[in-house]
Amino acid sequence: GWGHSSMEDAIYFSSISEVKTLLLAHHDPSHTDEILDTLIKEIKENNKTDIKIDLAEEGMIIDLF
Repeated sequence: GWGHSSMEDAIYFSSISEVKTLLLAHHDPSHTDEILDTLIKEIKENNKTDIKIDLAEEGMIIDLF
């Protein structure tokens, strides 16, 4: 209903695309930092791939090389 893929779908498509690192972004104005911390912790615990998964953060700098 939000018009985008679920985090689980993003992980699945990343795994078949041989992605090494996946940064997830989630915007729900009602979600606090604590809720997002819990969400990413659960996602990491249930991740059955070798992909490094984390949440994107405002101001984050990503070194691609």
